[in-house]
Amino acid sequence: MSGYPSFEPVEIEGLQLRRVKVRDARRWAEHVRADLAHLGEHLPWPAATTATTRAAEFISRYASGDDGRVLLLGAFDGDRIVGGTVLMSYEPWLATIELGCWVISGYEGRGLVRRMCLHTLRYARAELAVHRVQWRCAAENARSRMLAQRLGFSFEGTLRDAGLHQGARQDLQLFSLVGAEIDAALAST
Repeated sequence: MSGYPSFEPVEIEGLQLRRVKVRDARRWAEHVRADLAHLGEHLPWPAATTATTRAAEFISRYASGDDGRVLLLGAFDGDRIVGGTVLMSYEPWLATIELGCWVISGYEGRGLVRRMCLHTLRYARAELAVHRVQWRCAAENARSRMLAQRLGFSFEGTLRDAGLHQGARQDLQLFSLVGAEIDAALAST
């Protein structure tokens, strides 16, 4: 387990938002396989985590804190994962981190991802004392851009050809919350 503070599970509309553990690898792979076309449309990791062994490898990188991976949370509907959030690219000396999120198609449009992101931001601010939170998304991912804006993130620019997805270069858009903006986003809930 990484040396980062624990995340206490949270209930959101009958779902439990909690840390994903290596023992959840089978459930992880099942959730990815069940909605692979949707999850893989803009995200690189779904295609690589459809098998339990590969899912376990992915999860263990967060469990051990590899390369600034701090937190992998899943939204569990019973024993089924339906979405989640990540905190990655943590640079403690700069107090910066990146927030990511996803949800399966059957759970879109409920405000669930926004609430998951707010709980994750609260952890990042309170437990890791972050000052800057980044959000990156494919330029063509309108849902992700809109969610970043609803959360109060400011658009900083487009990173041209900065991503590689399904063998093709893609532009990534960069958003951020800085300092008191994080607190304002958390207060708006």
